[in-house]
Amino acid sequence: MRKGVAMKNIIIKVALLLFAFSVARAQWVQTSGNGISGSTVLSFVTSGTTIFAGTLNKGIYSSTDDGANWDSVGNVDVPTFILANSGGLFFAGTRHGVYISTNSGTSWNAASNGLPDTVVGTLAVSGGYIFAGTIVGVFRSSDSGTSWNAVNTGLANTRVYSLAAVNGYLLAGTYGGGIFRSSDNGAHWIAANTGLGTDTLVIVLASINGNVYATAIPGQFLSTDDGANWIDISIPIPLDPPPQGATEAYAVSGGNIFAGRAGNGVWLTTNTGGHWADVSNGLTDSTILSLTVSGNYLLAGTDGDGVWRRPLSQMTAVDEQMATAPARSSLVQNYPNPFTTSTRIILPPMEMNAQRVSITDMLGKEIAVFPKESFNSMEWAPSASTPAGTYFLVVKTPTGIASKPLVLLR
Repeated sequence: MRKGVAMKNIIIKVALLLFAFSVARAQWVQTSGNGISGSTVLSFVTSGTTIFAGTLNKGIYSSTDDGANWDSVGNVDVPTFILANSGGLFFAGTRHGVYISTNSGTSWNAASNGLPDTVVGTLAVSGGYIFAGTIVGVFRSSDSGTSWNAVNTGLANTRVYSLAAVNGYLLAGTYGGGIFRSSDNGAHWIAANTGLGTDTLVIVLASINGNVYATAIPGQFLSTDDGANWIDISIPIPLDPPPQGATEAYAVSGGNIFAGRAGNGVWLTTNTGGHWADVSNGLTDSTILSLTVSGNYLLAGTDGDGVWRRPLSQMTAVDEQMATAPARSSLVQNYPNPFTTSTRIILPPMEMNAQRVSITDMLGKEIAVFPKESFNSMEWAPSASTPAGTYFLVVKTPTGIASKPLVLLR
């Protein structure tokens, strides 16, 4: 009996070693086809089993085998920054307005009536409309791109770098003006920078599983309430020179969210940004400008090295590593900070199982404790006798303790 148990243990150990070896060797592979290997790939869009890739220097490509091989399609010979599809039509945002394809990408025609001759760097589809973000504001089409009209009322900063639609809202990320939100398909806009900062450059917005992810300079943020409030979920990469690259793209597969970064490869979170793991093994170009999931693969568009892909199954091995990673205090948010009379406290979804939330002074003495039923909306309004100074918001969870300094001004 003991001999059989020993043999079984040996077999299990060998299997684990082989699994670990296969995970260690698992890596990205460059795809091929008609020159795409030397291109800068800025965007992807998928329709059925066909993937389109928009490039900076080589037009538009398509693939029907999950990105393994690519063919040049269409006649767009200008840099293509963004691709989108709506009702069987394909749209390309380019250096000179918008192009449209009505035949699955075989040919493209200019569709910029009403648009200025300017860069269209972002597109969004919402409520039967197509939206184009430009350096002179947001434009809307209600007739599938035949004509466009400016919709910028309330948009205090019209240098729009990113657009996203989520749960009936349209969000616009701007150059130095943060994020603006519209509840009426762009007719009116209001600033939505709580937890973000009003002077922020927002280069990417992505709607994923009902939440919104934003790449700002600096930082990376999450909103769980359609863009009304933002939580810092920055990927913890050391700020070594040159500064850490911004997240340029997102992709999702079930509960897995992937982030492609400039100079830092591809990262994965399985808990809505609570923890991140590097899944870049094998990438020779670490600047990732676009991501998409096709079949069982994750595809990454790079800065001058074409498209790379990796099986999704190879990246699930990081789950345990991420689940046991320590919590980061940056996940605990409050605003304003510093504050004079009161501050609102936000716990991100991954911290909603907190056991205790309290405020302490510099010596660790608790001066306020929040009841559990208030964890979804907390506010600390210290009495007039509470002296100015630095206090700490302390969140205790089953996996550890996170803290964040609060600065009270008088």
